[in-house]
Amino acid sequence: MSVLLSASRLVRYATCPRSYAWKYRYHYPEPGGGGRRQKLGILLHAALNRFWRAWLERRGDRTIGQLERIWGQEAVELDEAERQSGWQALRMYYLQEVAASPEPPRPFASEGRIRHSLVLERVDVHFESRYDLLVWGEPDRQGAAQLDLVEFKTARQVRSLSQLEADLQLSCYILGLRALYGHSLRSVSHYYLLSGEKLTFEVQPAHQQYALEIARRLVSQLVSGSDWEPEPGGHCRRCGYRSLCDLSRPDQLPPQTAAYLRPEQPLVLTLF
Repeated sequence: MSVLLSASRLVRYATCPRSYAWKYRYHYPEPGGGGRRQKLGILLHAALNRFWRAWLERRGDRTIGQLERIWGQEAVELDEAERQSGWQALRMYYLQEVAASPEPPRPFASEGRIRHSLVLERVDVHFESRYDLLVWGEPDRQGAAQLDLVEFKTARQVRSLSQLEADLQLSCYILGLRALYGHSLRSVSHYYLLSGEKLTFEVQPAHQQYALEIARRLVSQLVSGSDWEPEPGGHCRRCGYRSLCDLSRPDQLPPQTAAYLRPEQPLVLTLF
């Protein structure tokens, strides 16, 4: 038996087991976004990935003109207003994060996956995380190399992560990076492209085992088949299931469960 999870799934489970079960066990659809804004975000990510990969492979130059040329190639499907909006976001990023740095950034890897496996409660757990950019950070006190991880966000509003989200995300990345690259993680930053704001979360000693503790609780519940009771709180206001969830019914299933329930898949723990 193996388990499929993600850092976002761990956050959802730790926040409300019912919300986790409805979304990931019963696959009941939750309202989502998309459309033109999503397309802009995809193209911004693609342009930054090409820019940093060329830097790593020593192809082309590292100027803002190179980034502008890449954006012109990526943005052909957008209208003029979107192209201008996207370029202003990339220009601001370059000026703040590349041109303004006392020393040139030292990229380690761009847009990749981190895979790691272990056994929890006699269940095979497979970790898979995605990252946008890894750069060399300052070495630790012993002189060992450390990495800083950057995630590019395209939401228009900067969202402060809860302590739970920040701790779980850091913990998940620590596990995968050390297993794959043999380097420690120093920090995770969220760079909001459309506003130019950045949130940075530093790694603390307690993050080493935090994700494993939450994952172990979830695996135990999956194996035992326990009920997925709701955990009411302020997060209910943001939950896509709030109009359907009846807190007075601890064993409530999502509507039309039979239409959405899928055969159990191998459980693989994926950390995003």
